Amino acid sequence: METIYCPVTQVIIQDPKLFQNKQSRLLTDYDEIKALGSGAFGVVVSCKSKIDETSYAVKKIAIGDEEEFKFDRVRREVLIMSQLQHPCIVRYHTVWLEPFLAGLNNLTDDDDEGSSSVSNINLPHLYIQMELCESTLKDVFESDKIMTEPLCWSIFADVMNGLTYMHAQGIMHGDLSPANIFKCGDVWKIGDFGLARNVNDESDDKVIQSLDMKGTYKAPDENVDCAVDIYSAGILLFVMILKMKPITDMEMVVAIADLKNRGELPEEWNNYPQWQLVLKLVQRRPDLRSSARTLLNIVSAYSQ
Repeated sequence: METIYCPVTQVIIQDPKLFQNKQSRLLTDYDEIKALGSGAFGVVVSCKSKIDETSYAVKKIAIGDEEEFKFDRVRREVLIMSQLQHPCIVRYHTVWLEPFLAGLNNLTDDDDEGSSSVSNINLPHLYIQMELCESTLKDVFESDKIMTEPLCWSIFADVMNGLTYMHAQGIMHGDLSPANIFKCGDVWKIGDFGLARNVNDESDDKVIQSLDMKGTYKAPDENVDCAVDIYSAGILLFVMILKMKPITDMEMVVAIADLKNRGELPEEWNNYPQWQLVLKLVQRRPDLRSSARTLLNIVSAYSQ
């Protein structure tokens, strides 16, 4: 086994002296249950600890390839998750490194909200242990069930609660979408911090500029800061409100395009009093969007 260095930082991420034992900690300490899908930069599986008999989500990320900025991205995700302790944010537990990919590998997510690739099992992998949640907002959207108004505002209030906490610390999520809003018991939590960054850390600028900021829920901003999360939250709220009535996929696509491109709302919803709130979130100018804290104060009354 050769020594592998991060192509960007030149930090040793695989040292033969540290990997003499081929036994996997994941397979030794956990029973894998199933693959849950892929996130921004890795595959996620559910596991049950053989020690405390608690189920967790474990994200496996290959870090020994030569993709530019890959190691920095992974390190940033871990550092940010370890700093965030809040009821509306998926909880981080621990992280460890193994010299190869162990266990399940299911990277087949082809939608526009995550990345899809095939990990090289012979590369070192970082394993991030997190709180296990039972479902996502994406699951709710794909179920074709009518969204109730109380559920809509409960979800949005939890998202604003999490964003208020994050933004107060200068952390932007950067990938707020239905797939990254998780249901854990009665609480909806923000998760998957693969594209998150500290907006006050200028060393992140080069990395952030390289990210793909396209997609249904992504802001059109040239400068990347916490305002991009507010825009994404506005599209999330827009979709949840539309799903309070039966709507086809094509009607949804057209409605989102009209909102993003022309700032127009569906005529049949003109009398809905909360539409103006959506418009405040999806302003083309980031400085005109409401802050997460302001929005939390507004929507808390709706979610009661």
